[in-house]
Amino acid sequence: MYQCINTLNKDSKSIILLELEGLRQKEIAEIMGLSHEAIRVRIYRIKNELTKCVKQ
Repeated sequence: MYQCINTLNKDSKSIILLELEGLRQKEIAEIMGLSHEAIRVRIYRIKNELTKCVKQ
């Protein structure tokens, strides 16, 4: 899993690592300077990308 995380771009990697640490999406949004909705969408896309990577 972490090999796949390391293939992500810098922002995506930061977002998913914060999510894995248990931070709420609103907190991640504040840290990243993005809206809550943008973080929700990015987390969804990142999880899909990681799922594909892990299955390979």
